[in-house]
Amino acid sequence: MEDNRGDADLVEEFIEESPLQAELVVTPRLGEALELLSQMEFDCVLLDLGLPDARGQSAVKRFRSRAPRVPLVVLTGLEDAGTAQACVQLGAQEYLEKARLDPRSLTQAVSLAMLRVSEARARRELLQADRLRSVGLLAAGVAHEINNPLTYLEVNLEHLQAELEESLPADARSPREVVAECRDGVGRIGRIVGRLNGFARTDEGTPPSLLHVDTIVQDARRLTRHQWQPYCRYEEQLGMTPPVLGWPGELTQVLVNLLLNAAHAIGKQGRGRIRVSTRRVGEHVEIAVEDDGPGMLPYELRRAFDPFFTTKRREEGTGLGLALCREIARRHQGTLEAESAPGAGATFVLRIPIGEPRAVSHERLKPVKRDARRRILFVDDEAILRRSVERLLARHHDLVMAADAESAIERLEGGAPFDLVLCDLTMPGIGGRGLWRWIGEQRPELVSRFVLMSGGMPDELPAGLPAAPRLSKPFRREELEQVIAAVGASRDNETD
Repeated sequence: MEDNRGDADLVEEFIEESPLQAELVVTPRLGEALELLSQMEFDCVLLDLGLPDARGQSAVKRFRSRAPRVPLVVLTGLEDAGTAQACVQLGAQEYLEKARLDPRSLTQAVSLAMLRVSEARARRELLQADRLRSVGLLAAGVAHEINNPLTYLEVNLEHLQAELEESLPADARSPREVVAECRDGVGRIGRIVGRLNGFARTDEGTPPSLLHVDTIVQDARRLTRHQWQPYCRYEEQLGMTPPVLGWPGELTQVLVNLLLNAAHAIGKQGRGRIRVSTRRVGEHVEIAVEDDGPGMLPYELRRAFDPFFTTKRREEGTGLGLALCREIARRHQGTLEAESAPGAGATFVLRIPIGEPRAVSHERLKPVKRDARRRILFVDDEAILRRSVERLLARHHDLVMAADAESAIERLEGGAPFDLVLCDLTMPGIGGRGLWRWIGEQRPELVSRFVLMSGGMPDELPAGLPAAPRLSKPFRREELEQVIAAVGASRDNETD
C-alpha cells in the first residue's frame, strides 16, 4: 500500500532484484487494499504509514482488524524508533525506513515477517492440540464420574419399578409413570455422556469397525445442536446406506467440524439452512453437508484444506479443522471435497468406501433361569452402587462385595470359588488392571470368568493376558443378567 508512485516503483525494482520471486500488487489507499484482501490471497503486505485514508498507527490498527494473520511489513519515511515499536506491538512483523531500503533489507524484512507469522501459527496449533488433548481427557473423566451414579440410579429405579409392579394395584398409574419417566431421563443422560465420550476418545491403536453413517450424522447433530439451532434451519435426508469400515470417533469429528463450519458461515448473515444427506454412490457411502451461507471466494476454495488457512478471526479457529478432516477421510480410504461460490453457499462431500461384509452371529443369549444361582464377586469402590446391585441381584444370586481390588484379592487368596468376577476398571489402589493381572498369575481358572466394568476412562490392560469382556456403565438389569448368563454358561461348559 503506497500512494507515492516513485516509492512504489522503487519497491517493485528491489523485489525484481531480490530472490523473493514475488508478484507486486500496488494500491494507493488502505480501503482499496482491504477490498483486495477480501478477494485475493497475499503472502505478505507492505504498508506505508502515510496513506490518504489512513495515517500512522491507525493504519496498522485498521489493517490488523480486517487481516489479523497476514504478514505485515510497515514502510515509513520517518526515523522514529517509538513509532516502529508501537507498530510492532499493534501487529506488524517488521518495520523499514524508506531511506535505508534496498533489495537486501526488503528481502530480509519480508522473509522474517512471513517466518514469524508461520511460527505464531505453529505455536497456536501446538496450544490448540494441547487444549484438545486436555478436553479429551476431561471428557473421559467426566464420563466416568457421571456414569457411576447413573448406574446406581438406573439399577435402583429398575428395582423400584419391579417392587411397584408387585405391590401396587393395577390401576395405580401415577407412581409407575413417575418411575418410567425418571428411567427415561437417566437413559437420555447416559446417551449424551456416551456421545461425548465417543467423540473425545482417541481411536489410535484400535481396529476399525463396521459403522452406519446415519448414526454418526445423528450423533454429530446432537453434539452441535446448540451451536446452530438459534439461527439455522436444519434438514436431514438419510438414505438406506450400507455400513462402512471406520473409527466412530474420527468420523464424528469430521461431521462435527463440517456442521460447525456451516453454522459459522451462516452466522455471518443472520439466518440460513443446513442440510445433511447420505446416499450410496457406487461402492462408496456419501455424506453431504450443505449450507446457504455467503460461500467462498475462488482462492478461499482452493486453499480450504490447506493447514493453517482460515477465514475466521484468531479466536475462532486455527485453520487446521478441514486439513485434519481430509486426513481422516484419507485414513478411511475416502475423500473429502468442497464446492462453493460467492453468494451460493458451500457443500462438503465426504465419501467412504463400503465396508466388507462380515459374518455376524445371530445366536441370542438364553434367558437366565431363576434356579441358576451364581456366586459372584462384585468389585467397585462406589458404595451406593454395591448396595444397588446387591439389592437387585441378591434374590437370585449369591453376592460377595469388595470395595477395591486389594479387598477382592483377600477374598480370592483362600481359593474361594466364584462363577463370575465383576470388577470396575478405575479404582483407587491397583484397580481393575491390577486385579486382572493378579488373577492371571494366581487364579488362572477365573480368567474366563472375569468381566470389567468401565464408565469411560482409558482401558489399557496388562500385556500377555486375553481381552476381558466388558460391561459399560450405566448398565441395566437385562444387560447385567445377560453377562451373568453368558459367563455362567461358559463356566458350566468347563465343568461338563
